[in-house]
Amino acid sequence: MTRTTLWLTGVALSAMASVALAHGGAYQPPPPPMPTGGAVPPGPQIGGPTTGGGGPGGGPLTPSGGPTKGPITPSGPSAGGGGPGGGPTTPGGGTPTPTTPGGVPTGPVPGAGIPGAGVTPTRPSPGRSSGPGVGHWTRWWYPNRLRLIEWSARVGDQAGDTTPGGRVRELSQDLWRAEAQIALAAALNHDNEDIASGAAIALGKAGDPAQAGALVRVLQDAKRQQPVREAAALALGLLPVNGEGSDHDVRRALENIVRNGKEPTRLRATSVYSLGLRGEPASAPLLLEAAAAGEAQWDVPAAAVSALGLAGYDLTQPDLLQHLEGPRRRRKHDSVRRAYAAHALSFSEDQTSLEALREAATDSDRDVQRAAIMALGARVTATDVETVEVLIRVLHREKDGVSRQMASIALGRSGHEKAEASLRHAYLKGDGMLQPFAAIGLGLLARHPGRERAARVVVRDLETRANSDLRGALAIAVGLSRDPTGAPILRELAGDRGDPQLRGHAALAIGLMDDRTAGAPILRRLITDVNDPNVQREAALGLGMLGDREGLRILKGLLEDGSTVYAQGSAAVALGRIGGQDAGSSLLDLLKDDKRPDIARGMAAVGLGLLLDRSEGRRLAKVGADLNWYLFTPTVHEILTIL
Repeated sequence: MTRTTLWLTGVALSAMASVALAHGGAYQPPPPPMPTGGAVPPGPQIGGPTTGGGGPGGGPLTPSGGPTKGPITPSGPSAGGGGPGGGPTTPGGGTPTPTTPGGVPTGPVPGAGIPGAGVTPTRPSPGRSSGPGVGHWTRWWYPNRLRLIEWSARVGDQAGDTTPGGRVRELSQDLWRAEAQIALAAALNHDNEDIASGAAIALGKAGDPAQAGALVRVLQDAKRQQPVREAAALALGLLPVNGEGSDHDVRRALENIVRNGKEPTRLRATSVYSLGLRGEPASAPLLLEAAAAGEAQWDVPAAAVSALGLAGYDLTQPDLLQHLEGPRRRRKHDSVRRAYAAHALSFSEDQTSLEALREAATDSDRDVQRAAIMALGARVTATDVETVEVLIRVLHREKDGVSRQMASIALGRSGHEKAEASLRHAYLKGDGMLQPFAAIGLGLLARHPGRERAARVVVRDLETRANSDLRGALAIAVGLSRDPTGAPILRELAGDRGDPQLRGHAALAIGLMDDRTAGAPILRRLITDVNDPNVQREAALGLGMLGDREGLRILKGLLEDGSTVYAQGSAAVALGRIGGQDAGSSLLDLLKDDKRPDIARGMAAVGLGLLLDRSEGRRLAKVGADLNWYLFTPTVHEILTIL
């Protein structure tokens, strides 16, 4: 069977389409960047000899220490794994992703380690792909939406029940979670890559430190498949730090991977992110070293810079500010590191870093400017007049269209009274690339108390506009705004037999709107009657937000009697999204049934992870949220495909 790793790989848009449900299928990040003039500036590689500048003319070196000519591409075994683009391979090898002449993936295929595998990365521009271009609004939406989705209505997630019956249910749920973890721990040792990697991530999401030892053993076992080891590394990052001796073992295992230059690059970068998620002060020196190092690829240094922000180390703020400023000479050569420093500072709360980000929002380096604007979107508040004025200037005066797109989102998140007029102008007068971002900005603004009227224009145009792509953005904007007058239009769009992408966006917007009574029946029909993975995936997300119990019954039927293994897998993921012990019991039965196909059992592990995750995926989402998506590394690409 072609490798269909449940938590890392892209999947086919044809025969494997339904499995795309488990990977965030419609999300296809652009190829990773290749900075002009070389990969990174000269500097020592972590735990090894100098590898950043020993080539002729100060050029970058390969991981093995030999000089290269021209920019380093992620193709070849040295790029982080056995397959093209740094992705792991099946015994039979991987299949490269079809691309346009510009190098932008038109869609993932089975066996490809990352989107864009086998292609020389370029700096793509909007419109160069037959699929959504790198400037398309969904490039922001997919990696950022988890922080905007509310799962409080999930079945079984309601808290605060102090009645005797409520305490009995709580005890029953605790017993069920323990049973689920036992089954997942057994699945962790399975030979099948899909089952083992899905189980590893699920154990991390369950958050039981007692599983640390088993995950460490998988991480250290060089004989295990690379995706399974990467899953174990990420799972260790999700486990809580409990102040006991096991913390030291986990930290040491992750740090040893990072220091070992012979390990695959992506595994090392994944381990760096895990150290950042754990936030242990003892890891700060290694992360500082990794952030400043020069390597043949950006994955590890970029991950380390972001990890310093994820960890929240107060003492490393000066280092991050220095990285954001960059070297006095050849700043362009270090633009990726500078951009990731902006991302790291998006997690900060101090005034000095906010001022630095405002200054960087006008930087001459477009990549840094964009990254700073994204970070300001995470930091800005309705009382932060200075930042709002910077964002308004960017939106109205900046020539770079991407910076204006990002400023639209940031202004909407601010909730400031001045934002509405600027966003309305950008929406009504902007070009076709800016309008969707401005529309979503208005939807975000309308979520703030006293700014509800900002949604009026997007509700109106959702009904009247003919452009399907813009209407998709308008549907999301209306859902984000929670304007009840938009609910009937969303139901009509979701139930229509038109563009499946638009139907999918409308379906998710129904969930965002919390349209339970009239919207839930439509979403159920989309799952059972529409044979389109995009529509089914978004409808399942919507039902999860609505906590729809009737949807559980339908999905359990699909899990048992779905016409294909992919339909069964899609149902497993949807059950995990909706939640509840009843859904979990069905997923457990599937995981433990060795007579069922491995791919379906692996999907059951993914579903269990979704169900057990008390953060609803938000912790992992921090890796790519508020980050300049034009500069995603292969490691970020992969982490963002995890459900």
